[in-house]
Amino acid sequence: MPAVALEQAVADIIARHLSDLVRGHQICIIPDLQFDDAVGTKARDLTQRLRKGAPGLLAIATAGCQLAKGRIALELNAAELANELGLKANQIDPSALQIQAPFALRRGKDRSRRS
Repeated sequence: MPAVALEQAVADIIARHLSDLVRGHQICIIPDLQFDDAVGTKARDLTQRLRKGAPGLLAIATAGCQLAKGRIALELNAAELANELGLKANQIDPSALQIQAPFALRRGKDRSRRS
């Protein structure tokens, strides 16, 4: 799989994960509705930039990435994500930093497939 395609696939997975967290108010350890609005706005902006392929944003995933048959496991970098969201790293729920998603590599013309 070309590096650019892999990077965009990972960015899309992270964007989808962040969108789900925002909808469920699950980014912060202690939910605060007033605080959640500001964090949610920044998270939505981050997801848009990830989906558009903004360079440098994959630093939030540098804490770890493992590919297994049909799956990808990502560990988001708490400090980088906190910086993007205007938070302190210890304010982020640790479970928000873990992503498990379907992922498959294919051979041929369209080499990537995300489920």
